[in-house]
Amino acid sequence: MPGMGAAAGNPGLPTANTVNLTPKQKTDWEDAEKLKNEANTLFKASKFTDACSKYAAAVSMIRLNDELVKTKSGKDTEIACRNNIAMCKL
Repeated sequence: MPGMGAAAGNPGLPTANTVNLTPKQKTDWEDAEKLKNEANTLFKASKFTDACSKYAAAVSMIRLNDELVKTKSGKDTEIACRNNIAMCKL
């Protein structure tokens, strides 16, 4: 959610999407977000193959956590990564 928590540059504050996550879900989600952010950097540098690999790794991180995949945070990150994978392939 724009303007709140880690997404707004306040890494110590939870975002509205992460408040109800278990510690394991939160760790996996944070790892997936880190991969997504690394991929975003690669994408901006026109390194599309490398970015695609990072986005796919983020999706895998989410999909391997049976509970995270059902949460709004997990779904939002997965959708963003899948959309970005499609952009890499254009």
